[in-house]
Amino acid sequence: MAKAQAQTPPDDLARIRKMLNDSMGKKGGEPFMLASDEIDADIVGYVSTGSTELDARLGAGNVLGGIPLGRITEIYGPPSHGKSTFLCSVLASAQHGAVKRIRWTRTPEGAYIPEVTHPATRRVCTLMIDTEGTYDKARGARLGVDAEQMLYMNMRDMPDLESVFGAIEKSLERFGDMNAELPVEERTVLVIGFDTIAATLTAAELDDKAGITQKPRVVAHWLKRLNPLLARAECALIVLNQITQKIGSPGGGYDSSGGHAFHHFATFRLDVRRVGRLEGVDPETGILSRVTPIKAKATAPNFTTTLAILDNYGYSDALTVFNTLTNPAVWPDGKAPIENRGGWMKLTVAGQERSFRAVAWPSMFQQDAELRRYARQLVVDMIHKSRGVVPATVE
Repeated sequence: MAKAQAQTPPDDLARIRKMLNDSMGKKGGEPFMLASDEIDADIVGYVSTGSTELDARLGAGNVLGGIPLGRITEIYGPPSHGKSTFLCSVLASAQHGAVKRIRWTRTPEGAYIPEVTHPATRRVCTLMIDTEGTYDKARGARLGVDAEQMLYMNMRDMPDLESVFGAIEKSLERFGDMNAELPVEERTVLVIGFDTIAATLTAAELDDKAGITQKPRVVAHWLKRLNPLLARAECALIVLNQITQKIGSPGGGYDSSGGHAFHHFATFRLDVRRVGRLEGVDPETGILSRVTPIKAKATAPNFTTTLAILDNYGYSDALTVFNTLTNPAVWPDGKAPIENRGGWMKLTVAGQERSFRAVAWPSMFQQDAELRRYARQLVVDMIHKSRGVVPATVE
């Protein structure tokens, strides 16, 4: 027997809301609203990561998502494991219009589901905050980042962490004011990459006056200030971080720089770790990096995705898809779509069996649109069916 649901009459709810807002006074604004309204906590869109599998896993419902707009994403791990390449891949995707806006629709059953309203956004501004001072324009270009279409923050004018966060706050306020006056299709999406917070000292640390708790407090203070501004500015803030050894905690251990601030304020905390070398598929050399969500508030949890990273070209969606399609362990029935028959690979596309050598896959994936769409759709179908939702259609 279904439980009876207690409901407040709409007129009473409106009266209570007005009473609470009036109690705040003239300077308090109107902080109380219906949760069904558009609120700052809503994810307003996604920026593609450049990986079909990771986008499908990070998206809410059956949306091919990625890095959420209006939220903070932390990407952390040991040095030289693919974090900066991850960031460049996201920035390149944003510059190529791989940004989609969504809205949340209430179903008759009372559930809220995401619906894509603008599948591609051309008005995008990318910003790189390089506190390490190691950004390489030549390598960025090989990864797909157009330096002429990206802003770069000069760290000579931003010597400490407080200055950097202060500049981000002012940028979000200006973007929020600008977008508020424009229709949705004319608004500009802001994508900020911060590389890295671990290499940025606080003002007290620069003056040699800081204790071990100074930086976590500064980070927590600023993330709390930035969070409500992100949705209004339609901004994705991506913060790269290093893992550091905990000081003063029983048993030691490791965590990302900044204490527990990102545990509280980030929507995604993605752990990136190198798990091996990339061999036998492409003449280019590279590594395999495993992405594990340590915190995932906006999608199904408990997954890992292994991404292929070429040394000269960054993330390879072709090889990441190939690795998934040839790995029986990730498929519910234990049968991978691509079969290995004595060095020859076999994949059935539109009723036709195609045989090929593994080394030929990247060029086939790049040149054959039908094959590329079919292979990516197989990956998306597998992920979305495991969630019990209708799979998204790959364009």
